[in-house]
Amino acid sequence: TIQSQLDALPELHQQKPELSRAFEYLIQLTPADIKIQEVKIDNIENTMQITGSASDLASINRFADTLKFSRYSTPDEKDKVPFSSVITTLNRNEEKSTYEIDVVYDPQLFDNSLEIKMVVPENKVTTRSTLGKPDLSNNDLFEESDNQDGEQ
Repeated sequence: TIQSQLDALPELHQQKPELSRAFEYLIQLTPADIKIQEVKIDNIENTMQITGSASDLASINRFADTLKFSRYSTPDEKDKVPFSSVITTLNRNEEKSTYEIDVVYDPQLFDNSLEIKMVVPENKVTTRSTLGKPDLSNNDLFEESDNQDGEQ
C-alpha cells in the first residue's frame, strides 16, 4: 500500500495549482506607480485579494481597469477572461491612497499543465467618469424616437 501511495504522488503533483504564477501575472498587470503590500490567494474559492498603496486614486483605478480588461490565452484557446469579478475598495488620506482589490480568477491561470500567455490592455481607461461623459459634438446624447407625436 505504501508503494501505491508513492506511485500516486506524481499525478497528485501534476494536479496541484501553480500559485507561483501569481507573481508573474502581477508583474505584468501592475502599473509602475502601484505598490503591493499583500496578496492572499484562496485556491478553494478561486479568489485573490491584493492590498497596497499608490500616490493617487487614478493609479488605483488604472490598476483595476487593467485587471478587468486583461485577457489570456492557452495553446488551445484565445481571448479568455482571467478575472470574472474585480471589486475595488479605496481609502485616501493626505499622504497616500490605499486600496484593496478582490478578484475571482479563472482556475486555469494556475493549471500547471497549461501554458498561459497574459495579454495586458494598453491605455484602456474605463472609469465611470470617462465612460459617462456624453459626446455633445455630434448630438448623440438623445436617441431618436419613433414616437408619432414628435416628442423625445
